[in-house]
Amino acid sequence: MVKPWTVAEVQRFISGMERDRLYAPLLLSLMGLRPAEVVGLRWADLDLKLATVEMTRIRTMNGNSEVVEKDAKTAAGERVLPLPAWVLDALKQFRARQACERLAAGEGYTDSGYVVVNELGIPRNTRHLREHAYGLMSELKMRRVRLYDARHSCMTYRFCEKSEVDDLTTNPLTCDFP
Repeated sequence: MVKPWTVAEVQRFISGMERDRLYAPLLLSLMGLRPAEVVGLRWADLDLKLATVEMTRIRTMNGNSEVVEKDAKTAAGERVLPLPAWVLDALKQFRARQACERLAAGEGYTDSGYVVVNELGIPRNTRHLREHAYGLMSELKMRRVRLYDARHSCMTYRFCEKSEVDDLTTNPLTCDFP
């Protein structure tokens, strides 16, 4: 089993990718979402006013080329999660960025409704998200963990060596808890 990142490693990754285009989707991965859940998210699954994300569908790969969309495997996979304030802010900024990209691309933009798309609106898949994350890890000279395993760092990170955390609005760079 791969050892999850430490709190310091999570902080370093978040700080190092802050200006990256896929900052918000990668934060969702660190929040505990599986890569297939992140790339399966549509903007309609996010309530930016109530700060929630509804998980109902996934986009996974069959082999290395065919994208398969399906419902979550179990009832437990279908869930509504709260969005920490800093992740919510990142998602709002990402949505605004996509609106600018849509304007710049004009008719060349594909309006798919997915959150994780390229600059022309074309949905990305788990392989794209994984390779992007690995590239960032390499640029930051960080220990490489599978994106699927990076989500397990969520617990290491959320607790920040404390026994209990009730408030999900923690500042990710300082681990200052209210």
